[in-house]
Amino acid sequence: MHVRWKAKQLRLNRAAKLGRDVTQDEVAKATGLAISRLSDIENNKAEGVRFDTLTRLAKFYGVKQIGELLEFAEENSNPILVAC
Repeated sequence: MHVRWKAKQLRLNRAAKLGRDVTQDEVAKATGLAISRLSDIENNKAEGVRFDTLTRLAKFYGVKQIGELLEFAEENSNPILVAC
């Protein structure tokens, strides 16, 4: 099993709730993350993600549990390694 981000789905859910597009650029500006880093996260290409990054995204998306940001996925899906 691998750990996979739910960040893209969270962004799309937020857009649906707001009734407008929520871009990666908007998320990057609000969280202080580089757009390239956010893109890597959404595409499950990020490695060595810091707890600070998890915290910023959790705050932006209003999630209370880490499981709302990440999930376990089968071996054949896109992996991501999370480290502090």
